[in-house]
Amino acid sequence: MAIALSDHLLKNYSTVEASELKDLQAIVILGGGSYDSRDEYKSAELSESSHGRLRYGLWLSQQTQLPVLFSGGMGHGAPNQKMA
Repeated sequence: MAIALSDHLLKNYSTVEASELKDLQAIVILGGGSYDSRDEYKSAELSESSHGRLRYGLWLSQQTQLPVLFSGGMGHGAPNQKMA
């Protein structure tokens, strides 16, 4: 029910074109979670949401020559309290 409501009630935002980003100081990429630690990496792996945000933010940075800032950490109320 929550997904159905969010699909109908929450606004969807279109992607930003690099040409629309004028007078900005940086591209800020917000964390979107992670998966449990993988043996081959010895650390948590980015979720699909985080990975997509990272790729798009880096692409925007290349197009605009703006520096990149990343955010992440531990979500409030996360059941396993792992770092994103």
